[in-house]
Amino acid sequence: MKILFVTPYFPSYPYDNYGEVVLLLAKQIAKDKKIKSIEVLTPVFISRYEKRYYELKVYSPEETLSRTGRIIWLLGRFKKLMQKNKYDVINLQWVFPTGVVLFFLPKGIRSKIVVTARGSDIYLRYRNPFFKELLREILKKCHAAVSISSDLDKKIKALSNEKIKRFIIPSIGIDFSQFKNVDKKELSRLQKKLKSGSKKVILFIGGITRIKGADFLIKAINVLKNRYHFKDFLCVMIGPLEGELTGQLQEWISEYRLKEQVQFTGKLKYEELKYYYRSADVFVLPSRTEGLGAVLLEALYFKVPIIASATGGITDLIQDKKNGFLVPVGDHNRIASVLNDFFNGQLKLQNKNIVDIKKYNYKFMADKTIDVYEKIEP
Repeated sequence: MKILFVTPYFPSYPYDNYGEVVLLLAKQIAKDKKIKSIEVLTPVFISRYEKRYYELKVYSPEETLSRTGRIIWLLGRFKKLMQKNKYDVINLQWVFPTGVVLFFLPKGIRSKIVVTARGSDIYLRYRNPFFKELLREILKKCHAAVSISSDLDKKIKALSNEKIKRFIIPSIGIDFSQFKNVDKKELSRLQKKLKSGSKKVILFIGGITRIKGADFLIKAINVLKNRYHFKDFLCVMIGPLEGELTGQLQEWISEYRLKEQVQFTGKLKYEELKYYYRSADVFVLPSRTEGLGAVLLEALYFKVPIIASATGGITDLIQDKKNGFLVPVGDHNRIASVLNDFFNGQLKLQNKNIVDIKKYNYKFMADKTIDVYEKIEP
């Protein structure tokens, strides 16, 4: 079986989480005996060294091309590859923008076309009439759609016709082995630094953006401190501070007098995260939308109590009061209330093992993806 991955993301710098998921999935699929070859087409510039390191055939543009130039290059290269090669399967990662290449698919191509919906490609455009219609047209050209959560699958069902086959594969792989080797001295040092006595540590990991609800979290801890008068805590926010919230969050922190309660670390190396998870008293993910949430799987692995928005794929992983607490999207007052009650012992979790986190690995994902390739017909 000859496969072509088309993806808008592929690792071109360390800790590119979106690209890393695609790379590791492709490499795992390539290990299967049924797969003759797997190639990757991306508009991201990938150096020759990286291509050798990835051990995959990667088609990528020159570094000098502008963003628009890379898109034009992608469309042209896709058309040429379709004319020269006989791929058994074309697997598009993200419905949009990747699915646009299907409008340039030469006639007579008999490849099976599979699209993987990962969250932002659907949730951020679902309510826009233009993009909603564009998503419909893209899905009409596909033989199968893979969603990473049941909520996303419902959106795909509403957008597509009955001919397309739908599958749910939680396409987020976690290498839990990286979390096992812990330097006890390093852990002790960090815990002393963060907790400094009896402080409770609130942990957030992800892009510090509107989509991830970083503004809701800052508002929530303001309520926690200034309305509930719970002050003995530190909110650690790990991730790049970017976008329109950059100035706004700093203004709120100053206005609400939260400088002693909020710490921005920036983006950390993946191997450093285990020390923060082990130091956290609660993990908060107040996203506006979420495909699934790899950080939730990581928090579940470390058995850190979770507070998260009841949206998207989060509800596939978290059941309210059983293995975490769910709050309405945007309800910072509810987040503050749950934090206060939890810290004061008035709210407890049942700690039920609802999610089998061991299945969230690339071997499982690859096997299920290959099953999809085999089940559909062009």
